[in-house]
Amino acid sequence: MVKRRKPVDRYTQVTADLKTLKDKIDKIMIFQEVMELPSPSISQLSKIVRQNNANGSKLYVCMRNSNDKYEWVQLAISNK
Repeated sequence: MVKRRKPVDRYTQVTADLKTLKDKIDKIMIFQEVMELPSPSISQLSKIVRQNNANGSKLYVCMRNSNDKYEWVQLAISNK
């Protein structure tokens, strides 16, 4: 005897699929443009951000330091 799958509301399924996709993209996204640096944390680890302000741009990467704390390390700077 073959078991039939319970029908799933198509809207509910698509919504769940989009949330799963967004979560996966958020995990692999490594580059962001920001005005202010977010708090360094494990969720920011290895992410690269470009901070823009009136004086130019700075490029940072989030890393874990020797004290097992997370910090933003400046990679580059561009002046206007």
